[in-house]
Amino acid sequence: MLLLCETAGGFGLLKLRGTRAAVPAEVEDLALGAENISLRKFKAFEDIGVATKEIVALQSGALSKRLRKFLLNHAKPDSVLLVSDKTLAANIKQELQLNVAVAPSCSALGRAVRERLHALLQDKVDLHQQSIALSHSIARYKIQYSPDKLDVSVLHGVGLLEDLDNETNNLAMNLKEWYGFHFPEFVKRVSDNLVFAEFVLHVGLRSNLQNVSSLEHINIDERLLQELKVLAESSMGSELSLADIECLKEVSNRVVSLFQYKMQLAEYLHARMQKIAPNLAHLLGDLLGAKLIAHSGGLLNLAKQPASTVQLLGAEKALFRALKSRSNTPKYGMLYHAKLVAQASTKLKGKMARIVANKAALCARADACGAPEECAKGTVDFHPHEMQLRSCVLRDVEDVFRLFGGQAIDTPVFELKKVLTGKYGEDSKLIYDLKDQGGEMLSLRYDLTVPFARYCATHAVEKIRRYQIGKVYRRDEPQVAKGRFREFYQCDFDIAGPGDALTADAEILRLLIFLLERMQRFVGDFCVRVNHRVLLEALFAQAGVEPAQFQPVASSIDKLDKLSWKEVAEELTCVKGVAAEVVEALRPLILVKEPVSNVCARLRQISSLVSDDACRAALDHMQQLGECVPSARLHFDCSLARGLDYYTGLIFEAELVHSETRLGSIAAGGRYDQLIGQFSGRAVPAVGVSLGLERIFRLLNERVGQ
Repeated sequence: MLLLCETAGGFGLLKLRGTRAAVPAEVEDLALGAENISLRKFKAFEDIGVATKEIVALQSGALSKRLRKFLLNHAKPDSVLLVSDKTLAANIKQELQLNVAVAPSCSALGRAVRERLHALLQDKVDLHQQSIALSHSIARYKIQYSPDKLDVSVLHGVGLLEDLDNETNNLAMNLKEWYGFHFPEFVKRVSDNLVFAEFVLHVGLRSNLQNVSSLEHINIDERLLQELKVLAESSMGSELSLADIECLKEVSNRVVSLFQYKMQLAEYLHARMQKIAPNLAHLLGDLLGAKLIAHSGGLLNLAKQPASTVQLLGAEKALFRALKSRSNTPKYGMLYHAKLVAQASTKLKGKMARIVANKAALCARADACGAPEECAKGTVDFHPHEMQLRSCVLRDVEDVFRLFGGQAIDTPVFELKKVLTGKYGEDSKLIYDLKDQGGEMLSLRYDLTVPFARYCATHAVEKIRRYQIGKVYRRDEPQVAKGRFREFYQCDFDIAGPGDALTADAEILRLLIFLLERMQRFVGDFCVRVNHRVLLEALFAQAGVEPAQFQPVASSIDKLDKLSWKEVAEELTCVKGVAAEVVEALRPLILVKEPVSNVCARLRQISSLVSDDACRAALDHMQQLGECVPSARLHFDCSLARGLDYYTGLIFEAELVHSETRLGSIAAGGRYDQLIGQFSGRAVPAVGVSLGLERIFRLLNERVGQ
């Protein structure tokens, strides 16, 4: 007879001698004699992680692969195997077809085994140390992976938010009452507690109002400020000493800090609710959904409750009082604050509360017992057939790159933060930052161009035609339907080194057109929009844009392929602070999209461009470029900006024509003659193109599926 012994150090098989059958009484009697217990085989766990995984499986009665292999190798089919757990015994008997019996629940056999176990395993494993380590590991595992504990943060967050509300209101009430003795007229004019506290903090004594020019930063407009100045001159309030006003400012500072923390806590609750109960948060809002979860004691408890109970959560006292007095029962509890219920007429509030409760119960069940976790936002999984298609696309792209003389290189997926900082304009805020154990600041690469420039500087590369295909990362607001991801492949081809700039620019454009024409069957028709950074800045200056605003304005203009001119103009005036007349003057200059020769002829009519040597050279360059690349797909678009800082000359984008979904550009690039010099100190002119593979692959996948 064999006994399966599960220890913290591994699996063991103990041999019990002198038995003929698995009769509980006989087993108990045998176990009392320690000389009848011997170790037949022991398989130690490789590490504490494996031990945790195996013991957790045993606790649920599951037969793991490691235990299955151990029993198949060392348990004979003709012998009786004693197992302490009924569920595990049933699984072993069903899957391995062994003669399994359940060990008796009485403690005689267990005591005998435990007394003998340390002596049997003393040369195999240190059970004491292994048991301590395993207990800590399992405790951490249960805390980390318990699905019932994910909403604990919401429960505590809601409680803290309610406590903050009470404390803030009490402090604000005392502040108003105290400051009201000094400036009672102000108390009647302003009811917002945060505005009141900020006013006391910034102004102090009412006599200081005469020296204040603006309070718009605390939401007090000019009209109200002038009214308060008049009231302060004839106020009937009493005077305050400097000690009094210091105390008031201290209270005001506490109120403002509490309000700021409340906003941070609300943002935290929003993030947690989107993670734990997104459906419930979408229906009821973050705060009300969190309050329902907290009131029920957890999301799982809320999911178990019927809709009729959810409808009356928060009104239990009123319900029992109504039942006791046999009067009308309440129709809603916390759900009264739901937007749909609050907006309903008085006659329909009860019916609307019932409808919302039904939907809330469904949402809670979907959130608690719904589908498993999806991949991170802005990323996608690829199936085997999609990977085959991707391999075909990458092979075609690499063939074209090699046809144009490209050599493959690779760079790390992360760089020193200082390498990437300051190279992308406003898009620098979209870089993922990392911090290693040594405290060194790193960043995931935003594109492949800046790492290539660093590569050239590091290895003193003066001339190269390189191509690189790799993943890049952007902390953007993802729109997967429009092909905008946080993790995606880029395919880059660059020509770096001395030589004729016109020839290199024309070759890059020819490569792009040649590559997209090979994919035209799947991606559809396309056009290539070109512009010159020198001409763009000259047009900005012609419209009256200040030099310091060139980069912010270019960043906004670059959104014209996604936004209308009205939206871009609103961003320029309201967000970037550009004068409205400058925006109006800018519109006719940049909203020009025609063949290259036509636009060059039109720009030559602007005297300020013709008189400038750099602009005249840029116009000649674009004119010759249109002649070198005689393609009907090439259009001169004066609104093309490319908001990245490092472009110095030609810029271009390829976009689809008549696309059903607005995917934006599928390829882009330009000339960057000064980027490599920022790292090495020596000027190395360069021009390159970058293809966004995810957008192209999405179109290919759809067409192949059709």
